[in-house]
Amino acid sequence: MPAAEVAAAGTAAAPGQLTLPAPSGRYPVGAVDLHLRDAKRTDPWLPSPQPRELMVTLWYPATHASRYPAAPWLQSVAAAHFLSNWQLSPSTVTLPATAGHAGAPVDHKAGKLPVVLYSTGRGSDRATGTALAEDLASRGYLVVTLDDTHDDGEVQFPGGRLETSTMPPTTPATHVFSARVADTRFVIDQLTAITHGHNPDVDHASLPHGLSDAIDTTRIGMFGASLGGGEVPAAMQADSRIDAGADLDGQFFGPETTKDLNRPFLLFSSEKHNLNTDSSWATFWKHLHGERYDLKLLGAQHLSFLDYEALISQAPSAFKASAAQLVQTLGTIAPDRAIEIQRVYLADFFDKALRHTRSPLLDGPSSRYPEVAFPASPHRQPPVPVALYRCNNPGNSDHLTTTTVTAANTGCEGYPSLDGRLGHIPARQTAGTVPLYRCYNPATGDHLDTTNSTCEGYPNKDGRLGYIYTTQIPGTFPLYRCYNPALHNHHLTTSDPKCEGYPNLDGRLGYALP
Repeated sequence: MPAAEVAAAGTAAAPGQLTLPAPSGRYPVGAVDLHLRDAKRTDPWLPSPQPRELMVTLWYPATHASRYPAAPWLQSVAAAHFLSNWQLSPSTVTLPATAGHAGAPVDHKAGKLPVVLYSTGRGSDRATGTALAEDLASRGYLVVTLDDTHDDGEVQFPGGRLETSTMPPTTPATHVFSARVADTRFVIDQLTAITHGHNPDVDHASLPHGLSDAIDTTRIGMFGASLGGGEVPAAMQADSRIDAGADLDGQFFGPETTKDLNRPFLLFSSEKHNLNTDSSWATFWKHLHGERYDLKLLGAQHLSFLDYEALISQAPSAFKASAAQLVQTLGTIAPDRAIEIQRVYLADFFDKALRHTRSPLLDGPSSRYPEVAFPASPHRQPPVPVALYRCNNPGNSDHLTTTTVTAANTGCEGYPSLDGRLGHIPARQTAGTVPLYRCYNPATGDHLDTTNSTCEGYPNKDGRLGYIYTTQIPGTFPLYRCYNPALHNHHLTTSDPKCEGYPNLDGRLGYALP
């Protein structure tokens, strides 16, 4: 992990090609877009009656994937509209290709594929769930990402026709849910039609070979982010075919949260949002009578549950986000780590709910993923990780390690430059950790990070930063201390064993989380 991840990204002159983390499952991924039309419904967001049309993407385990082109994150016309909305220049930002190979055959070795539906945030695109969708597909699921036309930001249909949001911005969330639930139920109907040998695509686009035999509509899950997550209980109440649901940081609206639900459900929140702060979650929790899980991703913000977590962090200057704004928007957790954790826990939940596998991961805190807390079980909380940042004072070349960086305090305890995020360490002591102190020498203006409580001869102990791992556990990486004799022996803490150009490696402090 780069020692100055935020700073390095923020100073890139040409952000260029954006990427998503590669899927972690055993299977290559295929993808196919379907154009669907519900002749029995009219579009609720158009002034004149027109049949409801949708675009969805199916993600699935594929074979011979390398023979097929990678599917784009957004089709060309929709991509241009997306870039324009974000005031991004195509000359500086290229949206990612996905891991999905368009039209590749379904891998029959994966067996019958449980179905998982995905609903995105209000005004967003189905593409913003790609990192999670393609990972589930690589683990043997058929994942269906839905665009709710005229609710989502931009939806491209075959032939380059673009439909943008026409839904009034003041539309109550319950009305949005009503339309989305109808879309979801219709999509499930079309999946069932595929299993019976029919092709529901309006334009008769070819379906991937083996698809009709692979879909298992007897095992269906659903998850969503933001408003899409808030929709899941409404969809489950309306359609008993949905066996399990997960909400990624979305607030609930409407009467569905006051109705009993006897099916598995996962609540997964950002650091400052959970059933203790959101009354809609607290009410819903009381009505969950199946297996229920309440998780909190420490260091995460609301947008951490969408692909923006990866995209914005790679090109903050293009997205006009300062280092402090990145913290405010995406939190302190490293983007790849946030996505990894979501993938692991989401897959574990659906494996348990739809495949009936057994895993202890959802039972309580894990030493491998200490960033995941269990708010509904306060007696089983993991040690809260704190983010370590490195700040710089060009005036005296001193570097300062701190846990205090906020949007209002971009200067790092008065230091003028945020030099990057080093990683995370536990805030309280657990097995295998020792205190990490910050010490100070007024004579040279130098700060020193150390595990020595006497500060190795530095006259002032400047405080305890947290606790650092003494041995490497899964998911951690080393932090080193370096120094430069030419700069009054000023010290630098880094994850770079080459010391980022400092001439002397002063030793390894311990191990931190991303």
